[in-house]
Amino acid sequence: MEIKVNKNQTRTAIYVRISTAQQKTDRQVVELKEYAKSHAITIDEDDIFIDVISGFKNGEIRPQYSVLKQKVEAGFYDQILFSEFSRLDRKPSNLLKSIEYYQSKGVHLYFKKQNIWIRDKSDISTQIMVSVLAVMSQYEIELFVARGIDGKITAIKSRGTNCGGFTAYGYKVTPVDHKLVIDEEEARVVQRIYQYYDEGRSSLYISDILNSEGIPTPYRTRIGESEKKRKAKGMEAKHYARIGACEELRWRPSSINRLIKNPLYIGRREFTFFDPEPSNPLPTHKRQGRKLFQQFVTQSEDLRIIDDALFKRVNDMVKEKAFNRNLGIHRCNLLKELLRCGECGGNFSVGGGRAERKYRCYGTLSRCDKPRTCDCGAELTMDRLDGLVLNMCINKFVNHDIEVEASERIASAKKMIEERQSVISEYQQKMKDESDRFSSFVRRVIKNAASDDEANAWIAEERPEYEVRINEMTDSIKRAQSDIDMYKDKIGAYTKMRRKANLVSRQKQLLEDRNLVREYVRGFISKIEIYRASRLWALVVVKFLDGGERWGTIKTCRYKNSEVVVDSADPKKIEYTGIFVNNDKHLLNYDKGNKMVSINVGHDLHNGGSNVENVPFEDFMLRAKNAGYAGSYAKYQYERL
Repeated sequence: MEIKVNKNQTRTAIYVRISTAQQKTDRQVVELKEYAKSHAITIDEDDIFIDVISGFKNGEIRPQYSVLKQKVEAGFYDQILFSEFSRLDRKPSNLLKSIEYYQSKGVHLYFKKQNIWIRDKSDISTQIMVSVLAVMSQYEIELFVARGIDGKITAIKSRGTNCGGFTAYGYKVTPVDHKLVIDEEEARVVQRIYQYYDEGRSSLYISDILNSEGIPTPYRTRIGESEKKRKAKGMEAKHYARIGACEELRWRPSSINRLIKNPLYIGRREFTFFDPEPSNPLPTHKRQGRKLFQQFVTQSEDLRIIDDALFKRVNDMVKEKAFNRNLGIHRCNLLKELLRCGECGGNFSVGGGRAERKYRCYGTLSRCDKPRTCDCGAELTMDRLDGLVLNMCINKFVNHDIEVEASERIASAKKMIEERQSVISEYQQKMKDESDRFSSFVRRVIKNAASDDEANAWIAEERPEYEVRINEMTDSIKRAQSDIDMYKDKIGAYTKMRRKANLVSRQKQLLEDRNLVREYVRGFISKIEIYRASRLWALVVVKFLDGGERWGTIKTCRYKNSEVVVDSADPKKIEYTGIFVNNDKHLLNYDKGNKMVSINVGHDLHNGGSNVENVPFEDFMLRAKNAGYAGSYAKYQYERL
């Protein structure tokens, strides 16, 4: 840019800088213009330079400041007016360097707040004053920021105000006092999400339901609100590169999981404030080793959307699903989802060759990407543990009121089918609307394009996005149809359950129906805990949904001949011995630390004396065997049915 210099008059510039677009430059400009007028200094509109950028950001380009310096280099200006030191630079070291630069160019600087002119270097007293004032200016800024945080903390604690950023889904901020309150419409969606999850529905299922109903996602609503505020303030729309187009945002399983974990839904607000460090040029999310300023929690029942019991229950389910998941195993098995290691609390994985599949505590696995976390977890042959558990549960299955249970489950499955059919209908309508929109677009292009090549180019540009949207909706429909097929299978299984009222005489037929067995196991058992109770034996504790409990034992290594029962009529029919104890009254307790069993008074195995007997696990097995609790079980080859 060529700059013409007039040497016959003193030229003066005004430089104004604000940190954010929400601030106004009017005050700085007006004050400096008034000063110039009172001192007979001429200022044209072309002599005013305005930037919007933080004075603490190193390396950031200040467009108007760059133009100003370019004109200074050309000798265009003799003096520059600033409202205060921080408008030139907030860092003392950078400020002094800038002042030295202008002094070397013979440009005089005036700072109105400090009411000081800086001319050449010969004025030592001015130089000293500038250094002191620069440090004080930075101190004032840091003190101002710290007081701002104190004010924010006080407002949160005393008035329940919002602390900035996107408001959590289910809430809104009042326009007058900026207080956080419940958004009733979004709160109902939050309650639905928790209820769905509590009923055992997956995050993917829930997100499909919400997407099919066209419910806006949290980011979509918050970005929309933010854009309205920016527009009202005359600011440009903000581009969110990582999110993409706001209208295309969809509910995803990750959105559901993040929402579920937010303690704000039980009225608990957690806050962590760090020292502001206004001189640190790094964004806050990239700073390391930040000093904690204050951390606190507030509880407000006015913000509660979910009760404590439901919140804990759902979050326990989320943790349980996420903890030690063995995602590499996709072969069918009967018990893996129910198994828990009593020693470490972890899940079980499924492994081993096709000939002998095994359940194994996931914590005992040691790989380069996963260190061993459990030293006592058990490894058990799959078909033997399946057989043991079914043997322990078969009477429970028989004695349960099958008719009532099956009827309730059939009704629930039918409800699920109706919901998924509704989802399919909504997605089919959306696909039709999308196809109609694309067809309309094609017709307009063909009509208005100058040539076929131009029309084909426009259509080719639009088609990928259209196909992505269609494919997403097609996938959602397939998932919904898959769920419908699954629930129809369940209805069939429940119907069979209802027909088999006398299961005692039809146990064999029951065990031959793999789907029915799985439904029984899922419908009656809440958890199966495995303890490595001795070097050779594991304790299996089956916990039922109705609160009942059964204990059984299984060997963790090869059975001896004396521990195996062979049918003389059919030598291939082999059963394995173990102990089977009913603990519905919870009179037995196992201490994994000492490997002791506590036997409370009232149980058949209690020998009298004190109310509670503590016996080593192997002594407990011997006592149970002598009391007639010994039995046998056959393998159950669930995978091969």
